[in-house]
Amino acid sequence: MFGAASLLAGCQSDGERVIARAQRLDTCGAKPIREFVWRIADQLTREAIEQRLANAQEIRWISPGDKIIANLSTGRINISVNENGKIQHIGCY
Repeated sequence: MFGAASLLAGCQSDGERVIARAQRLDTCGAKPIREFVWRIADQLTREAIEQRLANAQEIRWISPGDKIIANLSTGRINISVNENGKIQHIGCY
């Protein structure tokens, strides 16, 4: 089992390893809002998230088709919304 994990870890890029570690350690403080995944990202939900994260350094909302600058910041909370307006992923990157 250890060998397989090592082999998979070897296939990740440096950025992917940094993101995976940030997710495990919750470096951006996203853990309190993970319950919002799969909810509609309407104004009330967005306000509830922002209130819960009053001390967050940075929140980035990502919608389908948005151009994303590849500047890795493990202190930033990224909230991805799918084409149906539902929050699909919340992560530190």
